[in-house]
Amino acid sequence: MRLRKILRSTVPQALIGVAVGILFRTSLDPQTPRDAAYYLQCAVHGGIIGGGIGLTNLAFQAYAMPRLKRAPLLAEILLWSLAILIGIGVLFYAATYLVYGAGPARGLLPILPIVLVISFAVALLAAFFSRISRLLGTRVLLDLLTGSYYRPRIERRIVMFLDLAGSTGMGERFGEAGIQRLIARFFADIDDAFADAGAEVLNYAGDSVIFVWRETGDRVRNARALRGLLAADAVIGRLSQSYVREFGMVPGFRAGLHLGDVSVGEIGGRRRQISLFGDTMNVAARLQEAAKSVPGGWIASAAYLAIAQLPAGMSARDLGPLTLRGRQETVPAYALERA
Repeated sequence: MRLRKILRSTVPQALIGVAVGILFRTSLDPQTPRDAAYYLQCAVHGGIIGGGIGLTNLAFQAYAMPRLKRAPLLAEILLWSLAILIGIGVLFYAATYLVYGAGPARGLLPILPIVLVISFAVALLAAFFSRISRLLGTRVLLDLLTGSYYRPRIERRIVMFLDLAGSTGMGERFGEAGIQRLIARFFADIDDAFADAGAEVLNYAGDSVIFVWRETGDRVRNARALRGLLAADAVIGRLSQSYVREFGMVPGFRAGLHLGDVSVGEIGGRRRQISLFGDTMNVAARLQEAAKSVPGGWIASAAYLAIAQLPAGMSARDLGPLTLRGRQETVPAYALERA
């Protein structure tokens, strides 16, 4: 597990734990003099609990979540809350024992049930919002809550259209339920690869998905979409035998990438979402269509590759100006190939 991921999960939780630890101690023990040692004990006590909760959450995400990807959302919320509850109970007692000693630890046992009830309620609420965030996307949820795109804005985005190759023929072979099961598993399997690459999921439609990234001034960061493709391809390769056992084949996928200006804004009434509009979306979709005729099935526009550094393990072959369906102007593009 990468150090950056561990720190990202534990440090914010530890800092929150420090603040809660100070508030908790001061509310229970108003008599003890407020000196440096007092606040240090509070901070260490809360930091241990907060950091431990972060590690508990990370372990749950790494080891339990892969087994719960197709479980009901309610089961996922309850199991996550239960894991956090157990973690808080163990950490609360252990941190109290380490920081204050055996006597205070035993003295706090009578209030432990109250701590656990409150913690479980907070964990349920946190789990609910965390899962809603996963359904919508964290950035999309924040944008909807803050009204960032109540009025449409023009922004520059990297857009990827990706679809399952040969899904029409597979639909005839597997039937509606079978192809839906394959598509659901495929997108669940490649989800982490693109999440780690910083992708926002704009939309799923049938056998296709739209990923978007914000353009930066860093060519390496702008290449996250390319690293996502390689990572997803590696995941499907590792799971090939599992796919063969379940479906009798290994799925492939096509992708089209483009960079350009899009209009970003909220649409909908009772169900709102952030949508992107503009020629950039059309070009990315048409590049994905054109990828059917390219070995490997991945195409990127020259406009995108101009701001992205090809990652190790990938090369680009110049296709020249492509004539895309529904467009009069040609689009210079490259076939992306596994090196």
